[in-house]
Amino acid sequence: MKYYLFIFFLFITINIYAFDLPESYNTDINHIYEVSPVRDQKGLGSCWAFAPCGSMEACAIKRYGKADILSPLNIVNKNPYPNLSIYKGGSYDKTMAYLFQLIGPVEEKSDPYKPPYSSPTTQPTPCGYSEDVYILSDDNGGFDEEELNSVKMAVGIYGGVVVSYFDDERNYYSSDRKNYFCPYTNHSNHQIVIIGWDDNYSKKHFRHYPKKDGAFLAKGSWGTKINKGFEWISYEDANLSNAVCYTYSKVEDVPYKNILSYVKSSAVDTYFYPKSQDVYGKVLYDNLDCEIKALRAYIPEKSECKIMLYVDDILKYEETKEINWGGFKTFYLDSSVKVEKKNKVAFVIRFTGKDKYGTLPVEMPDNEYKAVLKKGCNFVSWNGRDWKEAPYNIGVGILY
Repeated sequence: MKYYLFIFFLFITINIYAFDLPESYNTDINHIYEVSPVRDQKGLGSCWAFAPCGSMEACAIKRYGKADILSPLNIVNKNPYPNLSIYKGGSYDKTMAYLFQLIGPVEEKSDPYKPPYSSPTTQPTPCGYSEDVYILSDDNGGFDEEELNSVKMAVGIYGGVVVSYFDDERNYYSSDRKNYFCPYTNHSNHQIVIIGWDDNYSKKHFRHYPKKDGAFLAKGSWGTKINKGFEWISYEDANLSNAVCYTYSKVEDVPYKNILSYVKSSAVDTYFYPKSQDVYGKVLYDNLDCEIKALRAYIPEKSECKIMLYVDDILKYEETKEINWGGFKTFYLDSSVKVEKKNKVAFVIRFTGKDKYGTLPVEMPDNEYKAVLKKGCNFVSWNGRDWKEAPYNIGVGILY
């Protein structure tokens, strides 16, 4: 297990420019490897749930040689965000909320995607967990060189990266629908899974010519009738955004089974601070009776983070990490920490910004959030006893 964890966590510290990426990878749709079957969302607004399943399935094949087919319907129907529907569409933060809380993923056979599109009352047992989620690009349309290389490296290591783009069937697909390029900025309306790339894919294949050659091979969720369910999308598409890689570990490969999480939802926002200033976030827990085995945190952007666990004001664990991509991260304790109901537990994170300004994730009721900013505080705390009230789930958590 330690060998697997080393390989998985290697990506956190990799410098993308320290490696010579191949010119092409996984490009023959007749012999695609390390990719699960293409599925069909039936024209409903559920691509945002199908695509993360494809990313996790690709990661499972990379790691284990095969993958369980995962349930996108469960991501929608059992999501901590209220009022979601397969007819309305969604976004990656909804998937992150579901995965952060260890609700799933579950196998497709436990919650199948078929009418009337309702999930079982009793939640099926997860077949695995996404221990780390990497946000590899921002939500501004178009990839810069760093984002482009980050996506390639994640595909090579984990198998599949979810991206958003503006899909316009009439105007920007080639006549055979094998490739796609939109040169104009628009709102993203679809998610796919990048599973390969070719730096030499000719710009002349596209209906509208990009300036340069190069394209990603992507797996869709509209069935296999057209091009076996795959498409090429230009590196220069103006709307490529929100690249997210979801890792996957089998349940038996992680030391924890539960999470005590915290987040308040009516304001999910960020507190900005100067690069020269460290800022701390603290969540307090009490009335716990468990062995803490890992910690999880939502980190919105690249930064240097110091993770600390205190029990009755005694430091039990600390780790400093250079975080090169946003997302949520799992930090394993060297040895489990036993806590009892009488103990006071504090999960503390020190953030050091990597750009001009850093961001501290602040999730609390609007009045609390505004009060913190009015006082100019850079130390945010909340009592973890209220964790069960949280309908959203990005923030921090104690894994046990």
